[in-house]
Amino acid sequence: VHARPGRAPPGGQPPFIAGEMDEEASSPSVPPLPHDVLVHVLSAAGPGAWSPASEVCVSWCAAARACWTTITHIVVESPGGSDGDSVRAHVSTHGDSTDPVVTAEAFLVLRSGTNTEGDVDVADLERLLDLTPHVRALCLSGVRLGGALACERGPELELHPSDALLALVVHIARRCTRLRALALRQCSGSALVPPPPLDDGSSAPAEQLNSAGADDEADVTASDLTLATVSETLWELQLCHMDGLSRAGARWLLRRCPALRALDVSWSDTDLGCLDALPPSIESLDCAGCFALGEPEVRPLIASAAHAGLVHLSLPTGMPLAVALDACRALPRLRVLTCVGAYSDRGAPVLDIAHAELRTLNLSALLLNHACRLEMRCPKIVSLDVHQDPFVFEGLAAIVLFDAQHLEALDVRWNARAALLAGCALPGLHTLLLEGCTSFSAAALYAIVQRAPCLAQLEMGECDGLRAEPALFALAFAHALRASPGLRYTLPSGVQGVGLEVPPSSLDASFP
Repeated sequence: VHARPGRAPPGGQPPFIAGEMDEEASSPSVPPLPHDVLVHVLSAAGPGAWSPASEVCVSWCAAARACWTTITHIVVESPGGSDGDSVRAHVSTHGDSTDPVVTAEAFLVLRSGTNTEGDVDVADLERLLDLTPHVRALCLSGVRLGGALACERGPELELHPSDALLALVVHIARRCTRLRALALRQCSGSALVPPPPLDDGSSAPAEQLNSAGADDEADVTASDLTLATVSETLWELQLCHMDGLSRAGARWLLRRCPALRALDVSWSDTDLGCLDALPPSIESLDCAGCFALGEPEVRPLIASAAHAGLVHLSLPTGMPLAVALDACRALPRLRVLTCVGAYSDRGAPVLDIAHAELRTLNLSALLLNHACRLEMRCPKIVSLDVHQDPFVFEGLAAIVLFDAQHLEALDVRWNARAALLAGCALPGLHTLLLEGCTSFSAAALYAIVQRAPCLAQLEMGECDGLRAEPALFALAFAHALRASPGLRYTLPSGVQGVGLEVPPSSLDASFP
């Protein structure tokens, strides 16, 4: 298509805009591309080209919308904090983390020109969800949400007027009928401000709802029963590092997500007195950092036969160590157990952990007021973390590995009194962190390196006990170097080189 000769495009527009075509001088028109070919071309161009393409013509707009419908994973994050221009959106059709990062402005749907209340306006987010009806995973990370939800006040708001977060979760779950994973991390803004009470004053006070007990839904209104479920497809829900749900709101939501498999409310103030409302389908529960949760709320969950299928369990910080031991005994399918800052005031000299399926165990920052030895009988254990807070706790007196052939990573840092004994071969051990284990001997190190031929990382800083037998330490260290020439290591002070031509650390710039 040619422009009229000698005539400049008005307003700087391209010469082929409507009204500027010279039908007599134009060349024969090119047939439009078939719809499927155009969709294929635009899909290869990426999301940044879809919004501009939708403004070309009707057929291109239809192709661009077809491209948006292929999106199944959306991540909106604000790595720059309060700077709205730093909002980034990752979209993909398969959740690949290698997808290119596109600025929010390139989508023309995430950010309006008049938005001053947050990084992303709720109305813009809703337009994005309208374009992606097949989205299965949605994550908002560090985003300030501005505006207000454009939805009618439903029964969940009538029963729980103080839970703006509950209203947002329910609204997204209703809008995205195929959603399987929803994550809200460190989100804030006016969209999460509690809505005003009803004019007729029928809303119950927030204090009354939040203080309700286990039977807080015994006398619900008939309107509450009109919404049987919030989502039949939601598998994973993550509400972490932000203000959480009230007890009543959390119970209301959990009882209406029958397919929920994973719940993450770590480092939030969610009232976890709602654990009795978890559906039987739950497999993963992460409530690390929820200091408000106590032992009475956790023990019934562990003892419940309905939740015997738990696979991943992260207990709140500062729980009694006995709760973690009970979890090992009561949950036969457990594979990941985290209990940071657990305390024990019992005088039992042996801490025996035996589990046939456990893969990962994190008992870091233990609070022990007595000498205690940890004995591990977990044949499938892959990662064991019992490191202590440096210069604060002395930690375990001994760590004995009776059955740990699949162990790959062992972290015992700052257990000042610990003696590490391996009663089995460790063919897969590649990471051994011993920093701060002042009582660790050269003989114990020699025994470990003989049983672990595949060591790739060995940290021995502040291990003063290794200096007592320099010859034996040199023999053990040479054995480790011969087995793994590319070993990454740090040596304790006072034994640099130990007669070997090596620097004190493999991280040194002069290391070949």
